Amino acid sequence: GAARCAACSGANFGADLRAEHHIQRLGTTHMEPVLRVTSASATPGTVRRGHGLHVQISTDLRRQAAPLSALRITLVGPALAGQRAAIRVLAPTLLPFRLTHVRGAHTLSARSSTTTDLDFTLGAKQLSHAALFSLVDTAVEAGDPVFLIELLCECDGTGTMPLAQIPTRASLIRASLS
Repeated sequence: GAARCAACSGANFGADLRAEHHIQRLGTTHMEPVLRVTSASATPGTVRRGHGLHVQISTDLRRQAAPLSALRITLVGPALAGQRAAIRVLAPTLLPFRLTHVRGAHTLSARSSTTTDLDFTLGAKQLSHAALFSLVDTAVEAGDPVFLIELLCECDGTGTMPLAQIPTRASLIRASLS
């Protein structure tokens, strides 16, 4: 249901929604992610005044010791529910979106089993806070469906792997931003 789970307190928008069987089939690669996420939160970005979404992801387990690179983010499932047709048509051509300036990426690029937390800002120059809140509010009003935020990476020349998967709802992201 739409109720938040007990583990989703404070600013954490990464809900424990894995009990909903369909969420496990949403990932783009159908593989277990490299990192196990313990929490994810978002705040309005500060790189450029009034723009961006700052995301912080905490992890406690790294399942792959190989060097990882080329970090990207995508949305899987009905994340764009209720959005204008232009957004729904354009989004698949832009996703997965390359991530730059990711704090924690250096640790991932080493051949190591060391876990790391990730920290980055999406839309630092072009996504206004007003547009961000409008997108989130529209998705909530459209039924607040469960969707997956998936970080992808390249693994030491062996191909694309899921780095982290965060099942969530727009309402949880909105609560994290408040």
